[in-house]
Amino acid sequence: ISLLRHEIEGHVVRAENGWSLGPEFLGLGVGNETELDEGIACFFEDNHGGLCGRRWQELAARVVAVDAATRMTFAELYEKIATLAPEIGEDLTYQLVLRVKRGLTDTAELGGWTKDALYFTGFEKVQEYVAANGISGLQSELMVARVSWQGVKHALELKRERQR
Repeated sequence: ISLLRHEIEGHVVRAENGWSLGPEFLGLGVGNETELDEGIACFFEDNHGGLCGRRWQELAARVVAVDAATRMTFAELYEKIATLAPEIGEDLTYQLVLRVKRGLTDTAELGGWTKDALYFTGFEKVQEYVAANGISGLQSELMVARVSWQGVKHALELKRERQR
C-alpha cells in the first residue's frame, strides 16, 4: 500500500493539481522535475512505512546500479548488484538492471537510464523542506504541479493569478 501512496500522493496528485491550473504541461511535467517528483513520492511512501527493509535496499541498489552502469555491461552490472544486495533476490536484481539499461539498443554498452539516482537526493531535499516548512508547506507549495524546485515559485504565482 505504501507504493500506492508513492504513486498516488506523490505523482498523481501533483499531476492533477498541475492540470487544474490550466496549461496541460503543468500536469505532464515540464522537464527537470524528476528530483522533486520522486523526492515527494518517496516522502509519502516513507510516511506510510514503505521505505524500509527490502524497498530501501532496492532504491539504494538502483543508485549504485546507475553509477556502475557507466562502466559495466548488463551481465557485469547484474553480478555486481546480486553480490552487493543478495537480499533483494534474483528476479528484482534482473528487473533493476533491466530498468537501468533500458533504452540502450545493446545492453552490453556502457551507460544507462539515470533517473533512479535522483530518488535519494530528492527524498533528502523534501525531508529538509518539510522540517523547515512543515507538511502544510509541502501540501500547499511543493504539490502545486509537476514542476522542478525552481518551477514551484512560478506555478504558485500562476495559481494565485487564477484564484483572483
